[in-house]
Amino acid sequence: MGKLSQLVQLRPSDWNAVKRQYDSNKHTTQCKVFAGLTGLTALAMASALKWPANPVVQFFGGYALVCFFPALNLLQLRRWNRTLAFPAALIYIAAAALTLLVCFSFSNILAALLLSVSFMIGATSDRLSFVYKWKTPFDHLGIAGLALLLYLVVYFVFMFFVFSIFIGIFILALIILIIRSLFGRRRYGRWF
Repeated sequence: MGKLSQLVQLRPSDWNAVKRQYDSNKHTTQCKVFAGLTGLTALAMASALKWPANPVVQFFGGYALVCFFPALNLLQLRRWNRTLAFPAALIYIAAAALTLLVCFSFSNILAALLLSVSFMIGATSDRLSFVYKWKTPFDHLGIAGLALLLYLVVYFVFMFFVFSIFIGIFILALIILIIRSLFGRRRYGRWF
């Protein structure tokens, strides 16, 4: 984690700072709106991970519910208050982890791991801070672009792992077939 932290300059918030920010902002309308959005997005993300074939999940874009919308909400929250973006990222990671425990599979392990890394980078990376210095509406366009970038990175890395597993199994079966055809005992002149 140390080298990854240096690479993307992750700076998680101190829990005392989180508590102070929460106490000073908990009665504001903006905090209530972001808390509601965070909870709703976490539920949508858990539903999309648990029931990927559900028609409602498919209508809203399936994987976009799992990655794009949480990342977008996280980056918008960070624009308002960076300290409170860290616990929001932890809520999204917890939603992914709890869904993983409910429906355990290899693809869900991979998805939960990639989502956790992307949410932590989105919430705590100093490399993304330049976007928040842009003037409106470019800051909002930058936030949407970053959310899309995180979405594409997680999506393509996830697809790369899945396809590489299938390709690895196919190549292994092909090698076994070739070795068997070269050194195996042939019956009636057949090669298999």
